[in-house]
Amino acid sequence: MRDVAALAGVGLKTVSRVVNDEPNVSSETKERVERAIDALGFEPNHGAGSLRRVGGRTQTIGLILDAVDNPFSAAGASMPGEVGANVQKIFAYGIRNSFGMAVDPKSGSLWVQVNGDDTFDEIERIDAGENSGWVQIIGPAGRIAEFKGIETTLGGQNLQQLRWPPTNLADTPQDALSRLFMLPGAHYSDPAFSWRYAVAPGGIGFLSGRALGPQYDGDLFVGAARTTLEGGYLFHFNITGNRQKIGVDDARLDDRVADNNAKFDITESESLLFGRNFGVGTDVQTGPNGNLYVVSLDRGVIYEVFKK
Repeated sequence: MRDVAALAGVGLKTVSRVVNDEPNVSSETKERVERAIDALGFEPNHGAGSLRRVGGRTQTIGLILDAVDNPFSAAGASMPGEVGANVQKIFAYGIRNSFGMAVDPKSGSLWVQVNGDDTFDEIERIDAGENSGWVQIIGPAGRIAEFKGIETTLGGQNLQQLRWPPTNLADTPQDALSRLFMLPGAHYSDPAFSWRYAVAPGGIGFLSGRALGPQYDGDLFVGAARTTLEGGYLFHFNITGNRQKIGVDDARLDDRVADNNAKFDITESESLLFGRNFGVGTDVQTGPNGNLYVVSLDRGVIYEVFKK
């Protein structure tokens, strides 16, 4: 609400009056506030508003609990000493080399990008209790043979580490899954999206609001960690209505894997390309005016993406 007030040039009380359709607001001011609400995609929290009652009594009881949705909270409580205390702090594990993390403003879910070595960079929605699979799995478990085949023949052939070479990888999905170290209550799930060969994704962020058009509200944008592909791409992903998966229009992506032909090859990602020449994009954010902002590390600038 503060962002709406700042953009409209009014006080918080004026925004509250407009949201609650109260009197004593001029039509010009109301229109200005409504434009700011539309630009920022602001949605009033009527549940929070209902807590305000005359006399200060809400007849509502609040409880402060441990993270009941996180299985590691209970798992750690059953373990002794420092080990148990540390396990209780874990939300998810088995995540390799992530440069970008963002919370979906519509669902509250955590999303991350994961950089492989030479193969299977990922976009993941992370649930409490997740084991993402590293080092045994990256990319869909069903494509473990491709993961192993590429990493044992391309580049340094060492997964960027010497102590555990890719020749140790499993040959079948069943074997790979059986090798995962699973804490009590842990689960594995395939990534929401991946690339067969690495494209080096970087910062990620959601657009919150309709400033670029209603079709982009709540969508995910992904920057590049290197400038090799498109001078630093900006990829755009639709999120399904239940906010659980990535939606695609290109039939080649029905399996949620872009089967490109080499590292930094855009094959099967053409429909995802939203912009180019952003450089190394380390952060993607929605600004107070509702537009999209991309931080370019190597260029020392912040790009604003806006609707013409």
